[in-house]
Amino acid sequence: IQYSQPFTVPAGYYHLLYYGINNAGYHTPTVAIRISVEASSPPATSIILNPPVPNGNNGWYVSNVKVSFAVEDDSSDVTTYYRIDGSEWHIYDATFTIGDGIHTIQYYSVDRDGNQETIKEKEIRVDLYAPEIEIEKPKNYLYIFDREIIPLRKPVIIGVITIKAAITDPAT
Repeated sequence: IQYSQPFTVPAGYYHLLYYGINNAGYHTPTVAIRISVEASSPPATSIILNPPVPNGNNGWYVSNVKVSFAVEDDSSDVTTYYRIDGSEWHIYDATFTIGDGIHTIQYYSVDRDGNQETIKEKEIRVDLYAPEIEIEKPKNYLYIFDREIIPLRKPVIIGVITIKAAITDPAT
């Protein structure tokens, strides 16, 4: 085959023999090389959370969450990148902890051949603090049919009363 343009070969092992001929017809010595063409695909990164599933209600964690990554790839030389809540990208080198709040972790890996997987993301919702409840009514008074009469050491209620409470969650 006369070489005229770049060409591709499928994955496999090859013995390539080549030589050159100049315009005067002189041949260079034949050179033989072995070529290994490996089919490689991007790495596949998985996120590992500890605890593995939310330990609170409605998909919320009520404790800090430890985050690590596992990568499957044909190569052992893989670099994993991650970022939290749109911050700068970091190279993953150790487990890290996510605290209170709603956080988005984005991550991907690149192997030594330059194969990069698409960016993946995981939302983690952590609520470490219980809500605070404040009873606004009744206070330490005598109430008669929902009317505040006189202050006392503790509330005394005669008849029907409307109870008022305020609930706040200061951290999340």
